[in-house]
Amino acid sequence: MKPQRILYCAIILALTVGWALPSSTFAASPPFNLITVTNLNDSGPGSLRDAIDQANSDGTASVITFDLSLSGGSIRPQSELPGLSEDGTTIDGDIDGDHGPDIELSGELLIQGSGLWIWSSNNVVRGLAINRFDGEGINISGHHNRIEYNYLGTDLTGTQPLGNGGAGIIVGGGASDNQIGPQNLVAYNGFKWGWAGITVTDGSVWAYPDFTGLTPDYMGAFPVLDFPNTRGAFTSADGITPIDANGLPFADHFGARFTGTLTLGATGDYSFAVVHPDDNVRVVVDGSVIVEVSCCESVEQAATLDAGAHSVEVGYNAGPIVNGFALEITGPGSAVLTTNGQPGLWGEFFQLRVPSERNRITRNSIFGNHALGLDLDALENDFGVNPIDPGDDDIGPNTALNFPVLTSAHATPGRLVVKGSIDTSDPRTITLEFFANPVPEPGSDPSGYGEGAIFLGSSRPNTKGEFTAALPPVPVGTLVTATATDAEGNTSEFAANIAAVFPPAGP
Repeated sequence: MKPQRILYCAIILALTVGWALPSSTFAASPPFNLITVTNLNDSGPGSLRDAIDQANSDGTASVITFDLSLSGGSIRPQSELPGLSEDGTTIDGDIDGDHGPDIELSGELLIQGSGLWIWSSNNVVRGLAINRFDGEGINISGHHNRIEYNYLGTDLTGTQPLGNGGAGIIVGGGASDNQIGPQNLVAYNGFKWGWAGITVTDGSVWAYPDFTGLTPDYMGAFPVLDFPNTRGAFTSADGITPIDANGLPFADHFGARFTGTLTLGATGDYSFAVVHPDDNVRVVVDGSVIVEVSCCESVEQAATLDAGAHSVEVGYNAGPIVNGFALEITGPGSAVLTTNGQPGLWGEFFQLRVPSERNRITRNSIFGNHALGLDLDALENDFGVNPIDPGDDDIGPNTALNFPVLTSAHATPGRLVVKGSIDTSDPRTITLEFFANPVPEPGSDPSGYGEGAIFLGSSRPNTKGEFTAALPPVPVGTLVTATATDAEGNTSEFAANIAAVFPPAGP
């Protein structure tokens, strides 16, 4: 490791001492079942796996603690640990109570899988260093959970980069009202799957392939059934972008049904190829399924069909991230798709989004991740920095809340003064959190938008959305960023970095 990185990590650890907050209000209250992990084994009595199994089946709130002798030890699961499926479980690896991790959870022996799954609600995970998993460090699909005082992607000291292949923490599937923070260190994650340090994604209603009982949000003709794989708005190769009733493009978590007539020029064997499907595609001819495929490899199936007209239906389900597919039909004769005599098929689109909202992300140290430090997988832009929309009336994870815009950061001997603004419907509800990214380590995210290495403090904008924040001093050249959180608990992505400079000279 570079000497400056060791120094930088040591600075972060020293600064986090000042972050200590009272014990979580999410913690279990008596009566609860106290379960103590007494060894570092993968399984069996006294193991963490056994403790989670007990907590999932005891019918009451549970607190999982670790014997003092295990402090500094490492648990290396050989298969994924059971997820938290019963409400009200606390896993507390902060043995000495210093608001830092004392137990390592390492995925180095696990070929595939995530560190911890949280399917239920009102759980707390604290005091763990979760690293080297192929998937995410922590995957949350429940509600009202709290993640605090953990290291995601490093060792117990916070100095060794041991990132997880996926996000350090992912909140998705409609998970809402969770809190990530205070004092998690989230670093070096996403190297395998390209995820951010912390990612929030929406969930989806599963209605594919028949979409029974649903009313289409959009209907229209599609002359070409070819949708190149896209991140963001779902658009056909001939330029048609379906728009829902809110004026928003279909991008993540939707379904589509295309119907019409397939007219064949000759009898024989016809090949039906579904190309680059992402995520699910089914082709039905005359009521029989010809081909059905899930993400992401192209599939080709043959069917013997008579010349003439046949009914055809193509069902499509789009999850998060990239969406697209194409249908190619070849055989001994021509193959023409029409609807009421017009080229192409008739499309019906259904919004299936289940919002993941009010997920508060606060007072963490986030740096060195493969993608963004904090990514809201908004419908308009998918992975990557979300655009600021006037009035902040778009939708997406955490309502796709606009991030602040920083206009100046003046470094003086005694303080840092940051000015800027935020465009949102009610600025009075916003809490701004400011972060420093030292240069050269960790420096800027490649996107130019901040990760947030060192928490500096918070402030509020005025009724116009303008703010001036007086913060602790930082060296000139330090990159400064910020997040916004509204009164409901929705936290934005990081703002674009701005370098701290000396104030301009007076007249």
